[in-house]
Amino acid sequence: MANALTTSFTHTYAGKELLEEIFYAPQADGAGQNPFALHRVMSDVKTKKNIYVVGKLQGILQADSGCGFSASGSVAITDRVIDPVKLKVNVEQCEDAFAETIFAEAQKAGVSRADLTGTVIEEMLMNAVSRAMREDLIKSAWFSDATSSHAFYGNFDGYFERILAGGFGGVTLDLNSSATYEAAGVLASDGAYAALKQLYKSMPAAMRGLKGDLVAMVTSTVYDNLLETLENSGTDSGLTRIQDGVAQLKFRGIPIIDMSFWDESLADTSANPKSAAIGDNAIVITTPDNLIIGTDVTDPASEMKVWYEEKDEKVYIKSKFNYGTQIVSDELIVAAY
Repeated sequence: MANALTTSFTHTYAGKELLEEIFYAPQADGAGQNPFALHRVMSDVKTKKNIYVVGKLQGILQADSGCGFSASGSVAITDRVIDPVKLKVNVEQCEDAFAETIFAEAQKAGVSRADLTGTVIEEMLMNAVSRAMREDLIKSAWFSDATSSHAFYGNFDGYFERILAGGFGGVTLDLNSSATYEAAGVLASDGAYAALKQLYKSMPAAMRGLKGDLVAMVTSTVYDNLLETLENSGTDSGLTRIQDGVAQLKFRGIPIIDMSFWDESLADTSANPKSAAIGDNAIVITTPDNLIIGTDVTDPASEMKVWYEEKDEKVYIKSKFNYGTQIVSDELIVAAY
């Protein structure tokens, strides 16, 4: 395996630098949120777990025609299966990558030089791995497809695979169906607004009843297009609200969440197995509790074991956990792509 951290500097180390602060490249993390903030995490799923959904019982009122008992109404209890797969992370680091660089000054001396534990190098390694895991976990949750041969995206079925599958009972809108929404992958003027309005009209009654709990997750392309509609209108039109001092974009009271990592992942057309089917623009409206992440740990990104191996003269990091997704109710999700 290759080193997790390598060096590629534009200058030659002269031994006169101060190592005061380390900066990290920006990374997609669910629009600056906890990756699991918009999902319901079940952290006790070690193997398959069944979740049960009781259907809607209705029409049970009847006339009272006197003594006697005549039962009315029935409802089915259906199940959904959370079937997580075993995932792991294996990372290694050799001290040779830092020879004749400023980071050599942070290393230990003598026979312990290769032991990077307890140094700023280990801190950088841990941060890099943790940040990578958080991004990978949320991207895989949305775009994985168990039928794909891709090493990263082909381990289990993610949310979009379930939404795109023929058996999905939720409401979907094909943005290519009308130039009102988009043409050749480019949103029309006010196209995001038109698509959100159509999805809103198509919501099942059950979703309308949970309006206060709904969120609309969208690609940055949709978010920006909606912002343009807002700006061109010259009024907030009920789209924006100030919350805790921060302007929040809303559509008919539903918060709009900019899922910028969707755009990044969809742009990787050679890797993302759902890229062609989804396109560049996507909207998913649902409740966070409707999107299940099944795992056997509280936070996979913090489940890391770090150790220094004397024989190999390397630092190793590994993580193991179960991970999978499920959508609880089709009636509580509408999507456009």
